[in-house]
Amino acid sequence: MASIAKFDEWQNSAGTKFGTVLQVVQQSYDNQVSTTLTNTWIDGPGTATITPKSASNKILVIISYSTLIATSAGVTESHNVIVRGSTVIGAASGSKQSSDYTGCWNTVFITNLDSPATTSAVTYKMQFRKVNGNGTVYVNTGEAGGGFRITLMEIQA
Repeated sequence: MASIAKFDEWQNSAGTKFGTVLQVVQQSYDNQVSTTLTNTWIDGPGTATITPKSASNKILVIISYSTLIATSAGVTESHNVIVRGSTVIGAASGSKQSSDYTGCWNTVFITNLDSPATTSAVTYKMQFRKVNGNGTVYVNTGEAGGGFRITLMEIQA
C-alpha cells in the first residue's frame, strides 16, 4: 500500500514559512549588443534590481535572450555569466555556444540561485565574451525567440 504525505505549508523549526516567492521583478530590453573583441567581457542589453526583504532570503535569477554567432571561417565561441553588482556569481546551462557556420542563432537561458545576504538593493546583469574565432557575437538579435529578459524572484529562506 502506497503512503501519501500532504502538507498545507512548509515551515522551519521556528515556525517560519520557507520556499515562498515573496516578490518578482522582470525587466525586458529590445536593444542589441555585439562584440568582435576576444576575451573582453561585455555587458548584456540591460539589468534588473531587487531589494530583498530579508538578508537570509535567496534570489532566483533567470535570464533569457537570443544570440547570433556570425563567422566566415573557423569556429567562433562565446561564454555568458550572471553578475551581481560587479561580482560574477556563475554561469549556468546555456553558458557556452559555438558556431562554425555563417550564422548560428540560439535561445539561451541562464539561471542561478543567489544568496546576496543583504536587504539593500541588488542589481543583476548578464555579461558575455567571444572566446575565440574571427566572428561577431550578437546578443538580443530578435531571432530565435528574441527579447532580452531578466526575471528575479525573492525566495523566503
